[in-house]
Amino acid sequence: KMQALASIQGNGLEGYIDGSITTPYTYQRILSPGFVNWRRADQQLLGWLLSSMTESVLGCKTSFKVWKALEKLYGSQNKPRALQLKNQMMKTKKNNLSIYDYFHKMKGISDSMVAIGAPMSDCDFIMSVLGGIGSESNHVIVLITGK
Repeated sequence: KMQALASIQGNGLEGYIDGSITTPYTYQRILSPGFVNWRRADQQLLGWLLSSMTESVLGCKTSFKVWKALEKLYGSQNKPRALQLKNQMMKTKKNNLSIYDYFHKMKGISDSMVAIGAPMSDCDFIMSVLGGIGSESNHVIVLITGK
């Protein structure tokens, strides 16, 4: 999702998927120039989306409908994954890892949460990291929290 969204926003086309750019009138005696421009941009975006998507969205005729179908399809699958990652974040302990390796392991879990659209707040991330350090690394906790 993030990769597609980055391309969409980079091309200034997010209005087509969030509904803020709607279909203009098709005809005003002749084919409306607004509609022609809208259709050109929408179909370009639709082509990009369909070229890398699942068969379940192939029947969608606009990029808005594709995006909504994908949100419905994958949004429900991300909730269990987000819970799994959050649980993994809370249960991961430093144990024998170096502080560097432990932090990068936790950062990887956090990045996975961002990738599925369920980012942790900075505070939650810090609390999860500190919670897994254990008492042998109290000096790190003191440095981070100032206590």
